[in-house]
Amino acid sequence: MLLAWCSAGRTARAGGGPEGVFLVVNARSWASIALANQYIKLRQIPDSNVLYLDWPLSVDTIDSEAFRQGILAPVVNAMHQRLIMEQIDCIVYSSDFPYAIDFKADLGGQALPQGIIPTGSITALTYFSPQLLARDYNFFAAANANRYMRRPAAGTNEIPSQGFRGWYGFGPQGDLIEGGGQHYILSAMLAYTSGLGNSVPEAMNYLNRAAAADGTKPKGTIYYMRTGDAARSGTREVTNPNAQAMLRAVQIDPTLIGFVASTAELKKVGVNAEIVSGIIPLASNDVQGVTTGTRNYNWKSSKSAILPGAIGDNLTSFGAIFSQTAQGTQPQTVLSEFLRYGAAGASGTVVEPLADPRKFPLAFMHVHYARGCSLVESYYQSVFAPYQLLIVGDPLCRPWANIPQVTVDGIRPNATVKDKVTLTPRGTVDGGATVDRFQMYVDGIQLGGCSAGETLELDTSKLFDGHHELRIVGSESSPIESQGRAIVPFVVANGDRKIEFTVSLKDKVRWNEKLTLRATAPGAKNIAFFQGARAIKSQTGERGDVEIPGTALVAGTVTLRATAAFGEGASEHIVSQTIPITAEPSAPLPGRQLRAGAKPPVPGLQLKPDGGATVVVPFTDKGEWLTKAGVKPEQTFKLVAIFEVPADGVYQFQLLHLGKVVLKVDGSNEYEGDDKQPQMRYVPVSLGRGMHALELSASGNQPQGLEIRFGGPGTLYLDGKVFRHPG
Repeated sequence: MLLAWCSAGRTARAGGGPEGVFLVVNARSWASIALANQYIKLRQIPDSNVLYLDWPLSVDTIDSEAFRQGILAPVVNAMHQRLIMEQIDCIVYSSDFPYAIDFKADLGGQALPQGIIPTGSITALTYFSPQLLARDYNFFAAANANRYMRRPAAGTNEIPSQGFRGWYGFGPQGDLIEGGGQHYILSAMLAYTSGLGNSVPEAMNYLNRAAAADGTKPKGTIYYMRTGDAARSGTREVTNPNAQAMLRAVQIDPTLIGFVASTAELKKVGVNAEIVSGIIPLASNDVQGVTTGTRNYNWKSSKSAILPGAIGDNLTSFGAIFSQTAQGTQPQTVLSEFLRYGAAGASGTVVEPLADPRKFPLAFMHVHYARGCSLVESYYQSVFAPYQLLIVGDPLCRPWANIPQVTVDGIRPNATVKDKVTLTPRGTVDGGATVDRFQMYVDGIQLGGCSAGETLELDTSKLFDGHHELRIVGSESSPIESQGRAIVPFVVANGDRKIEFTVSLKDKVRWNEKLTLRATAPGAKNIAFFQGARAIKSQTGERGDVEIPGTALVAGTVTLRATAAFGEGASEHIVSQTIPITAEPSAPLPGRQLRAGAKPPVPGLQLKPDGGATVVVPFTDKGEWLTKAGVKPEQTFKLVAIFEVPADGVYQFQLLHLGKVVLKVDGSNEYEGDDKQPQMRYVPVSLGRGMHALELSASGNQPQGLEIRFGGPGTLYLDGKVFRHPG
């Protein structure tokens, strides 16, 4: 069932931090789960705010109905069911979700304005979720669809910055309306690890750097590049007459948001900015941000260093088209290049946008960021028509934020409490602002709030006995509303229920090991085990004992817990402590080196049809590559090749097939499946540096029904550049 979007007004404010993020994870994908685990740890995302979604379809482009029913509906329903809908400001996708959504079929023959292509990004159409659910395409594809885009304050030339909350509404001129107006939900993608995207280690690196940059007030330089490209650079700088006319059409003076005005505003807040001729900064070790416009660039050759927390932004048509085939024969540099070298975030369009400044973040984005807004707030405050724009990186990164220091009296860490507890929150913040309000969360769910100087009451009778987490979040009084938090673990003991929970291994588990979870709760009717937000298994009785393979925990540090039910109601349940454990891959399959004097392998993969001649396949692009290679329907075949990986690590295969497929690496059976309908399968393999052997056999496979990718960086179709054969 697809629930309608709901954003009711409230008297207390909340959001702007991990409690306001809803993280969506592709439960099939090692890459998606590994990155999510890292982000949960870095950003302290509550378990209640994580959804593991079984996504079987493409990671390139899907239609809007598949998006609504397969992604958006489960997300909205989960937020409602978990009672966190009203506190969510931002929906964040981990990797291995589609980057583009085709909504042509929903138009019903309705014509869109000239130049508007009916394809949007997953992040933008999530931002416009209320309108997408209402099928209001005239709204979200409009040139001024985003009312959160900041405009000059009435009667002035000053463009303000404003923190975002999911329950805020905005008027036609961007005015904040707390009890109505147009609603949105921020959205970003942590990483794109397929196609021309990043590798998992690259994404881990930039997410780590971004989290460490918070509140550091970095001293680097924002570079605005004059590239000499009339369409791209002129649109960025707003010197192009067409670009100026487009901005005046949405009632904004181009001189207020161009390079010169943005540089002046940055210097007002103490951030250095320069307008430089060239494609990207050269030999600069202080790059805290870039705005440029060019078809292609090579960051490595620039000899410049991107500092933690930086935003890299480039205007080009295909900046977020990650498909090799969609890029065509003259590819453009995609946004993953900035991220590869450590940027906290980058964006690009998923379909041809034309040189329209309203579809790209304006130069003023860096000003919002330097004033203390988060990365995702800075983006959406700077784009009039973001429906084609994909935003990738750490949405919560906030290098220049004035982060409050929050404490709470009335409860100590790990204290045992019962009945009602009175809490007194306190907060301080540098920079002249004050902490004027606080919100209380228990296990990620908002339970109340108060103003500075007031108290909060925690009624533990409404909670399960056992272990919980209290968060007191303080917001500073400026329009940015930066947050800080105190996180306090505590134990509720209103009854005399007991639970004992143990894990057989300490600290770490490898993929080739098994983990035993045990729980005992005298008198319990049922015991359930959980890894974060994911249910592992439930057993009847007062004792539970479950064995799980290390592969089930995928990668990174996760938390395990058990709950016991004695009856109905909060007083009839108890929650164990959480136990952290780190999942690690098995020892890598050892790589081999080419023997001295041996002939080097030849580009391409060998395809051996049953009963047919062996042929060399140079490229396994989706489509009818098997038919072109001579394979007939229902004919069995083998695909064999040698490939080399540059470093020890986990590498992911992606398979989309009909019929039976067996994938072996170095003779080890890594995957076996027999799918009657095509669906994406993800196969992580731990590989050592050096050469490895691939063998894929298939039977009952329609020739057009097999796709196979391997990576990273990115996960690309197998081709002769990487895969070879002995010749």
